[in-house]
Amino acid sequence: LVARPGASRTMRILVWILSAAAVALTTAKTPLFTLLCVPPALWILRLLPHRQGRDGARFPFAMATLAGLMAAMVIVPVSSATRDLLFKYSFGDVGFLTFASMIDRTTTMWPNAFALIAGDHNGLEWALGRGLGGIGSAQTIFEPLDTNTADNMFVFLYVTFGASCIVFGFAIFSRFRAVHRENGERFLLFFALAACILTLGLATNVIESIVPAIALGILAGKASSSQILDGRRVTTRSVQPPDRDTATIVSRA
Repeated sequence: LVARPGASRTMRILVWILSAAAVALTTAKTPLFTLLCVPPALWILRLLPHRQGRDGARFPFAMATLAGLMAAMVIVPVSSATRDLLFKYSFGDVGFLTFASMIDRTTTMWPNAFALIAGDHNGLEWALGRGLGGIGSAQTIFEPLDTNTADNMFVFLYVTFGASCIVFGFAIFSRFRAVHRENGERFLLFFALAACILTLGLATNVIESIVPAIALGILAGKASSSQILDGRRVTTRSVQPPDRDTATIVSRA
């Protein structure tokens, strides 16, 4: 709604400010970060020139934005300096918005997630992961004492699938160029979905959240679609006309 071209600029800015204020009151920082990042990025993309069938400046900017968000999603949980950085600036809270939850993730949640692999004493798990149920809600049944929600999409996918979690990255980025060249509005839609998923993935595992998981499935479907412009699959198999008996039955009906 904020990035729709048909709405007035005043209305879009008003909706954005009211939405940010409403989310801020919930003290949920991840949705607030999404709201502060995605709509401005969409505004910038709409200002950049776009020509049908060409990349222009819009495509590189969009891909750089998504790549930066994905890099942050990976670097934040694995960086050894993250903990010290958040502790150093934890006094800079803004009203009721604090960094306490992020500090808890860096000191407890994420280290314990990687410790699940180390605790199994199986070197192959660093490459192959623990498998389905190795982290997340399923642990409440099989490993209640080691339950870990991951609180990061990369952490959840890596502990589950190991190095093969890179497939999800390919699913997010695949066919963006084709979408951009065929349909500019559809490209902006896919960009918004990907940006929302990556920003939410900084502090949620996404996979166990219903709406973000559906959005991730839509992006994965984009990777296997043979026709982006019309949003439906087109095959090269010709349609054979009905035989004479079938045509007679249909005409009589």
